[in-house]
Amino acid sequence: MIKRLLLIFSICLCITLFLGWQYQQNIARLLVGGAKYFELNTPKQSGFRHSIYSIVNDALRSVPFLPATSVEIVDKLYSNFERLEQSFSAFEQVNVATAEEFLNALDNAKAGQSIVVAPGVYKFEGRPIVLSSQRSSLPIVITGVRSGNVVFELDKMVGFEIRTQNWHIDAIIFKGICDIDSHCEHAFHLKGDADNVTFTNNDFVNFNAAIKSNGGVIDKIGTTKFPDFVTVLNNRFYNEWPRNTGLPVTPLDIVGGDFWKIKDNFIADFSKELGNGVAYGAFLKGGGRLGSFEGNIVACSYNVPIYSIRDTRVGLSFGGGGTGVDFCQSEQCEFEHQNGNMHNNLIMNCLTDVSIYVNNSDSITIKNNVLLNSLGVDVALESDNIVFENNTLHGSIKNKTKNSPIEANNNQFLNFFESFLEER
Repeated sequence: MIKRLLLIFSICLCITLFLGWQYQQNIARLLVGGAKYFELNTPKQSGFRHSIYSIVNDALRSVPFLPATSVEIVDKLYSNFERLEQSFSAFEQVNVATAEEFLNALDNAKAGQSIVVAPGVYKFEGRPIVLSSQRSSLPIVITGVRSGNVVFELDKMVGFEIRTQNWHIDAIIFKGICDIDSHCEHAFHLKGDADNVTFTNNDFVNFNAAIKSNGGVIDKIGTTKFPDFVTVLNNRFYNEWPRNTGLPVTPLDIVGGDFWKIKDNFIADFSKELGNGVAYGAFLKGGGRLGSFEGNIVACSYNVPIYSIRDTRVGLSFGGGGTGVDFCQSEQCEFEHQNGNMHNNLIMNCLTDVSIYVNNSDSITIKNNVLLNSLGVDVALESDNIVFENNTLHGSIKNKTKNSPIEANNNQFLNFFESFLEER
């Protein structure tokens, strides 16, 4: 009898292990979804129901849902993050060494000038510093002498507001130092006519949405315009703790605008403690077109561990959580983003959700990305013409649209026991 029971148990165990191996992506989604449900709803219960919910909640908390890429591996990627060589020798140089000199230089800035900031720490408080200038095809450059030696400490809701074209920000560390996280919203806020703005070689530390962009009124008759042709190249975005705020937490929060290029950046440790607990590394939404994410390294969790199952960190997104019609570039917000590309990105450690989220977007190509330690990819709402090609990923590609098929070609699905990066 005992031998028969052992045989039955062994067979059942083998079947369970086989099914777990074959359907691990679906099981992971089910466990994470269940854990979120019980964590959110256990406090709402009472009596016997509360006891049952608590037992299930405690059991699910102890489950290691997904393995994470180690800090040591991310450290190696981070240490190999190279800065671009930039030369502004053709520009008229204006050298500044104090905060007062810097502000005076901005007041008198002209196209074709390079404002060169001497090494040091510069503190700014109060209202946003507005960057506006005469129209010209030549940029105005703000640059540090050497990358890493110039720190702008910002104790303000918005550090800089850009309303006009052709600014280039290079080689400066922007650090939020507000006592209350909700008071350090943006290092930069682009609006209206802020076309052809470029960010290179900067660090953005401790902001809710370090770079924010949306529409703005540009004339007396109320014409609204969105910043176009903006380049965010070789910058680092990270926070040193979960942001204690219910405001949106997304290092690159881009609403509307065409031809945005977000390339070769390091984005890490974005987390929101209050509100719905959902944060994104970067998104393009609000009716923009022809935007691209290329060659970025996104570590949803790096030096800031995920504090609970409701700490939801999504890597990159076209569409984000959606946009209100009044704030959208596309008419009636018929789409969140159109003709976007997401190529050659490495996204890791989005342990409680997906690496990529596509929401109500059209004609999106997602190609040659590596997505590790997450539930995979979600495509939601009225998204259409979505192509996934040559991606390597943990998790699955889930189509949540009503009737729009996804074109998926030559994708490699990893099991959760494959380390991938350690082997390379």
